[in-house]
Amino acid sequence: MSNKLLIDTLLEYKVDPYLIRTLGSYLVNRIFSLKLGNFLSSKFVVNRGVPQGSVLVPLLFVLYFNKVSLLLDKLHHLLFADDLVMYMA
Repeated sequence: MSNKLLIDTLLEYKVDPYLIRTLGSYLVNRIFSLKLGNFLSSKFVVNRGVPQGSVLVPLLFVLYFNKVSLLLDKLHHLLFADDLVMYMA
């Protein structure tokens, strides 16, 4: 999920700019590392997507995906929550 596209979408929905700035700071420069058994990767910065498990994720997904769904009318697809399958009939 592109943060710029998400922020542009929020602007189109006329979300308050202060809220967008706050949300923008929440979405960028998150630190991530991976732990597998005793192995811990080095930390790296994540600037795309939304944090998993956040209560905001479903709302942000719907707002973001609403624009994409306009294109789906022309395709065979199944959509449930945040899963999308496109297929040929």
